[in-house]
Amino acid sequence: MEVKLKLRKIMYLCFAISFFVSAVVSCGICMTAILVFVWPFNKKMYRKLTSYLGYTMFAQAVFMLRWWATTDLKLYVDKEVYMKYLGKEHSLCILNHSGELDWIIVSSLLDKFNILGNVKAYMKNAVKFIPFVGWGFYCCEFIYLSRSYEKDKIILEKSARNLSEYEDPISILLFPEGTRFSPKKHEAALKFSRERGLRELKHHLVPRTKGFTTSVPYMRGKIPAVYDIEIAFDGVKPTITNMIKARRFIVHMYIRRIPMEEIPETEKDQEVYLHDMFYRKDKLIDSFRNTGDFFKESGIERYEPITMEPHINSLYNSIFWFIFSLSPIIYFLIKLFLNGQFLYICLFVAAIGFSFNVLNKSVDNMEVKDTKVKNNNMEVKAKAK
Repeated sequence: MEVKLKLRKIMYLCFAISFFVSAVVSCGICMTAILVFVWPFNKKMYRKLTSYLGYTMFAQAVFMLRWWATTDLKLYVDKEVYMKYLGKEHSLCILNHSGELDWIIVSSLLDKFNILGNVKAYMKNAVKFIPFVGWGFYCCEFIYLSRSYEKDKIILEKSARNLSEYEDPISILLFPEGTRFSPKKHEAALKFSRERGLRELKHHLVPRTKGFTTSVPYMRGKIPAVYDIEIAFDGVKPTITNMIKARRFIVHMYIRRIPMEEIPETEKDQEVYLHDMFYRKDKLIDSFRNTGDFFKESGIERYEPITMEPHINSLYNSIFWFIFSLSPIIYFLIKLFLNGQFLYICLFVAAIGFSFNVLNKSVDNMEVKDTKVKNNNMEVKAKAK
């Protein structure tokens, strides 16, 4: 078990190197070049190129989830929607924000339908300062928000118009809760609901409506549908740490397609509509927590699960970046060895060892000693090893 754990950490170190190199190449170099030399002259070509470059980055996270951690994904959706609409139209996706991996889970679904390169999302402004990755998101036309409505209103209006111009199908991800669920945040949300006379939610935070109500008017006639997506889990807690340690869990994803024509016209009615959507989401999760089934106690129409196999492209993409990133390092070490440069070899190995120890401590510090996910009135524990 100890050897297996060390091998996993070495593999993760290799992945970290690979991801860093790909972020530098695709985001730092290539996206900057096409932003300067392509965007001013051919916006359509620019978006095609950033779609491919964005995919190379996003697909590596999908690889970690689906191939490395061997996570299962079960989809609950109307068969007609699955066959006719998923991945074939522009969409605004409304999601619950239950944990650290929500965006990777949705990305794995979009990867299956070959539109991962065209994923967009509303994101906190702080994300733009993540080296290379934040710049890559900006070049891919993600929407950065500062949580100041006066500033964000202009950004939302402009972004909604720009994204609606895409020719290839795009999916815009919106997490109206604004932050991940936690007991402390939930208590504050309950207090807010009581003060405002809103229906209390047991498993969600109060949705923030401005992003939704500001975007919808500019999407009408251009984005045909809103997708109500609810995510739940079986097994160990779905964290980045558990994904790194290849601890398998099962994702259950409910999807409901709502034609844009069904969204109310006025801002006030749209706010009520979004709150009603989250009340409906709450019933799904309540039923799942009690019975392990979205539908048994929720009273919502049952969809039979569809098991989604991982897309092979994310595996090929990660193998490519592994070879591209690690081959020069191996070549450099061999060359040093053949030239008798043992001092440089020792320094290089020491640097790798230091990085490995830092990674090891970081992973251990992120580890939750006792994580639980309720299912079928049972508690499944994942104890730290």
